[in-house]
Amino acid sequence: MPLELIRKANGYSADIRVGNGKSPVVYFLETEIGTGGGIPFSPDTNDAGDIAFVASLVGDVKGALALSDVHLNGEVIAQGRPVLDLAMNSQSLVWIESTANGAMLVRHDLLTVSRLFQVIDTWADRIVAAGEVFVLSGIDVASGNSTVVLMKADGSIEKADYGSHSVFLSGNSQDAALVSISGDPAGQLLYAALDRFLRIDSEDFSSSNNEAGRLAWFQSYRLAAAAHLGSATEDVSLQLRAVNSAMAILDQADVNGNFPSIRYSLGDDPVVFSLHSAWIYHAAFETYDWLTVNQKQRLVDYASRSFASFEADWLDYGYRFTPGTDLLLDGVIQPFNMQSAMGLLALDLYNVTGNVRYLNRTEQIYDRILAELVEVQGVNVWHYWPQMFTNGWAMATFESANAPTWPAVPPDTYEDVYHAIISIPFLLSAAKSLGRR
Repeated sequence: MPLELIRKANGYSADIRVGNGKSPVVYFLETEIGTGGGIPFSPDTNDAGDIAFVASLVGDVKGALALSDVHLNGEVIAQGRPVLDLAMNSQSLVWIESTANGAMLVRHDLLTVSRLFQVIDTWADRIVAAGEVFVLSGIDVASGNSTVVLMKADGSIEKADYGSHSVFLSGNSQDAALVSISGDPAGQLLYAALDRFLRIDSEDFSSSNNEAGRLAWFQSYRLAAAAHLGSATEDVSLQLRAVNSAMAILDQADVNGNFPSIRYSLGDDPVVFSLHSAWIYHAAFETYDWLTVNQKQRLVDYASRSFASFEADWLDYGYRFTPGTDLLLDGVIQPFNMQSAMGLLALDLYNVTGNVRYLNRTEQIYDRILAELVEVQGVNVWHYWPQMFTNGWAMATFESANAPTWPAVPPDTYEDVYHAIISIPFLLSAAKSLGRR
């Protein structure tokens, strides 16, 4: 399943997928193309069958300081450049580079191999080809207003000032559209980022499996973001996209309603994580109000089946990793963010079914986390692992084949923001549902 949209032109197609080595690779006409290193993004093709893409040389794809190589027809034509996006038509390949003064457009003529460099005094990171014209949306450096930039076939530049309206490009070179919304122009960056994040050029991971953890650690966040944005804007098309994504994810569940993954396994044997399933279903429940009766029932059936499948992993101290799985810490107590994810799923199921057993589990998890909160300068914080883990354990403490004993590892930091965004919503929602302060 593609990670980035299949770009199609006159029968030619290019996309990015996870390859056999579990790293993103470019496919052109269903054939894998090696990147020669780096993380590829922005694949494009044209009517002549040219293929271009960018390969980021560091971990943060499209990061402002990321250096990338530009690949064209199997050759690197630019090395170590701060490339943000590219687009191609039958005459030219154009990419955007980040500079201190705005975006620089580099136009590479496919016939003469000559290049044109133009700084456009606009912060932009998105470009599409529309026939002979290249279109960008961004923010004017001087005025701070929303701006649309056109690069014509002769290389000339035209700019249109949209003032206080936030304008951004949606879609790809084949179905690009300018979207205008009212509000602070600064919101353009947020909306543009969300649009690209939600769509990845109109393609997502909803129909892929969770082998690499993409449903749990990518699609779930995008689904939740789409639901939040759809709710805030009342955009029916975005709501429908979120619903379709949620339903497609359910198609990937196994017989127990879970999503096996080898992301953290010691070998090649898939492992089922309660965290993965709970977080995926929690995101899916964000679309609940827009589902049909049958879709609601399907979601509840799958989620409740998943929740029940981990009941054997609930003990007096909380949830544990399933014993005997291909995991370093099989049978060991789970960290607080994983406990919280199951708490969120319990709350979701309680809210739609009214079954008090889910509320009881919510309270059990809530109390266990509260018991280990530490006040630091008037703020409640907590550690990633429960104290039962950091104290270390002797033989038979946990039913673990891979970690029967463990030395004490006193924590030196508190929970990080990335994992706290799972626990904080749970603690707040649980306190409200339980009538706690």
